[in-house]
Amino acid sequence: MDDGCLPGSRGLGSEGRSYLAQSVTAIKGVGPKGEELLSSLGIATVGQLLFHLPMRYLDRSTIIPVASARPGVEGLFKGRLSSATIHLGRGRRRMRGSLLTDDTGSIRCLWFGGFVWGKNWLDDEEVLVWGKVATKGAPTIMHPQVERIRGEIEPLLPVYHLTAGLSQGRIRAWIRAALSVLPGDVRGAVPDDIAAKHRWPDLRKALHGVHYPSTYGSARLSADRIRVEALIPYQLLVLKRREELRESSSQPMRGGVPALRSFLHALPFSLTAAQSHALGEIRGDMANPYPMHRLLQGDVGSGKTVVAAGAMMVSLGHGHQAALMAPTEVLAEQHYRVIAPWMRAVGHEARLLTGSTRKSERKEILSAAASGEPNLVIGTQALIQEGVAFGDLALVVVDEQHRFGLAQRAQLAGKGLAPHVLIMTATPIPRSLALTAYGHLDLSVLDEMPPGRKPVHTIWLEAEDRKRALSMLCRAIDEGHQGYVVAPLVSESDQLEATGATELCQELSAGVLSHVDVGLLHGRMNGVDKERILYDFTAGKIKALVCTTVIEVGVDALGAGVVLIDGAERFGLAQLHQLRGRVGRAGQEALCILVTGKNPTEDAERRMEALLGTNDGFILADRDLELRGPGELLGPRQHGRIPGLLLTDPRLVVVARRCADQIMEDCRDDPTRATDLEALVATDLLGVLEAG
Repeated sequence: MDDGCLPGSRGLGSEGRSYLAQSVTAIKGVGPKGEELLSSLGIATVGQLLFHLPMRYLDRSTIIPVASARPGVEGLFKGRLSSATIHLGRGRRRMRGSLLTDDTGSIRCLWFGGFVWGKNWLDDEEVLVWGKVATKGAPTIMHPQVERIRGEIEPLLPVYHLTAGLSQGRIRAWIRAALSVLPGDVRGAVPDDIAAKHRWPDLRKALHGVHYPSTYGSARLSADRIRVEALIPYQLLVLKRREELRESSSQPMRGGVPALRSFLHALPFSLTAAQSHALGEIRGDMANPYPMHRLLQGDVGSGKTVVAAGAMMVSLGHGHQAALMAPTEVLAEQHYRVIAPWMRAVGHEARLLTGSTRKSERKEILSAAASGEPNLVIGTQALIQEGVAFGDLALVVVDEQHRFGLAQRAQLAGKGLAPHVLIMTATPIPRSLALTAYGHLDLSVLDEMPPGRKPVHTIWLEAEDRKRALSMLCRAIDEGHQGYVVAPLVSESDQLEATGATELCQELSAGVLSHVDVGLLHGRMNGVDKERILYDFTAGKIKALVCTTVIEVGVDALGAGVVLIDGAERFGLAQLHQLRGRVGRAGQEALCILVTGKNPTEDAERRMEALLGTNDGFILADRDLELRGPGELLGPRQHGRIPGLLLTDPRLVVVARRCADQIMEDCRDDPTRATDLEALVATDLLGVLEAG
C-alpha cells in the first residue's frame, strides 16, 4: 500500500499501530506480575516498552583473558564455571562462590546471596561473565552477571532503567520477544528526506538496532530516530492547538503608525535592534484577522516592558483597551510606575487595579473600563475577579506567565472578544522547552541588552566568610550604591537553618548598617506598606533593602549596585539570576555576593559555579534545565503533563518540530489526509494525551 505524501501518515501501518498499542501482557512471558512491574516504569503498551531505550551499553567487543584480570578492571570474561561452593564473608554474611576458568587461568567469582547454581547452570558449562575485579585481596570478580553462550556474542549489551523486582535479564527477554513478532508495516512518521539527511534507519530497523546494536554509532542513530518518532505526535498536537487558536476572529489592527511613532519618540531612550524586531513581529500579528498568541522572552534587563508598552500603544491608538496582569502587587505597581508616565506623555491614561486599591478608586476604574473608555489597566489577579468588565478589550498582556495557570490567562482573555494575547517571561526558556510547553505560541526573543549595561561581578562565599560578605556590602553602600539583602524566609524557622528577612533586618540595622536607613520588604506586608517601602528605596531614601524573593522581578531601582543573597543554596538558578539582575540597571559597576550555608549540597555548588561562569540568562536556562529538570521552569501543573524526553534534547525537539511542520503542510495540500493525521497524533507512544 502506498502511503502517499504523508510519510507514515496511516499511523505506523495499521497492523503495526495495532500491535504497538496492545498491552504489554500480549508479550510472551510478561503476565500480570510483569505488567505491574513495567507499570511502575510508566510502561503499559508494547510500543512504550520498545521505546524504553537503553541508558547505556556493556561493551562486549573484547573478551578479557582471566590471566589479564587486574584490580579494578571491569569487562567481559569467557570460560567455564565450576560447581558452586558456599563461603561466609565478613560478619558471617552468606555468599556463593564459583571458579571461572579459561585457557589462561582461573579466577574466583562471588555473589551476595541470590545466585542459584544448580537451577540455572551446568557444571563446567561455558558462559560469559561480566563484572569488576575487586581492588583488594585475592583476584575476585564480585557479583558478576552470567550469561549462557547462544551463538554469536552480541558486542553491545543494553542496560535499562529498572524498578525493584525487575532484572536486566527479564526486560531484555521481553523486548526480544516483542521484537521477534514486530509486524512488517512498522514504518514511522519521519519524512524520508529528513531521515536520509540524518542517516537514520527506518523505524523497524531502528527498534532492532537500538536494543541490539552492532556499534555505538548505529545505536545512536537508531535512538535518535526513535526519540524523534516519539516526539512527533506531541509536536503535531501542539501545532493543531496553534491552528485552533487562529480559528477565532479578531479585529485586525492595521496602521496606527503615527500613534506608535509618537509613543516611541516620547521615550527617554531608543529601542535596541532586538526590541524593534520583537515589536515589529507583534505589530504584524495584531494586523491579522485572528488573535495573536505570542510569547516574549528575554534576559534580565533586556527591556520586555517597553516592547509590551509599544504593543499596548497599538491597541490604544486604534481606540481599543489593553490590560496587563502581573502575578504580584509589587510587580504590578512597578509596571504602573514605569508605564504610566510613558502613556501620559502621549495622552493616554493608565490605571492600577490590585487587591489593595481603595474601594472608591476601584469603583471608578471599573466604571471606566466597562464603558469602553480607551485606557490601559495594569493589575494583579484582581483583573479577573467577578465584576471586572471591559467594554472593548483588544490586547491582553500577561507578565511572568509561569506564575499563572492556563485558566487564569483564559479568564483575562475572556474579558474581551477574542483579544490579542502577549505573554512575557523574564526567565529565558531553553529552545526545547519553547517548542514543547509553549510550542503553540509564536516566539519573540530579546537577545540583546540595552547599551551601557555591564555584566554583574559575582562572587561566592561560604558560611565562615559571612562577616566578609557583610563588610563588602557595607563598603559598597558607603561608596554610594544602594543594596539589596535577600533572605530565603520572612522569619527564621526551627525546621530550616536559614536566616529570616525580619531578623536579618534587625541584625544589619543594629550592626554594620546602623549608620544608614535600612528597609524591610516581604510578601506578608500589606500593599500600602510595600508601596511606601518601594517608593522610598527607588527614590534613594532607603540605602539597604532587606527582602525576600518578592523583588525577584519587576523592581527597578536604578541606584542599586550590590545584592547580597543569604542562604543562596536555597534558591534555584533562575531565581538567583533574576535576583542578580536587580542591580546595575543604570549601567554602573555592580556586585552580587552569594553566601551559602554550611555544607551546601553538590547540586547547590553546581548552581553557584554556573552563576559564576556567565551572566547570560539563556546559557543559564539550559544549565538549569540540565541540573533540575523542567519543573522549575514550567511549574508543577504543566510539568506533570510533559515527559522529560520532550524537554531535554533540543537538537531532536527541533527536528521533531520540522517533521511535524512538514506533515501538517502535506495535510493542507491533501485534505483527505485529515484522518491519517488524527491517527498519527493518537499514536502517542509517550502517553502525553492520557497525562494531559
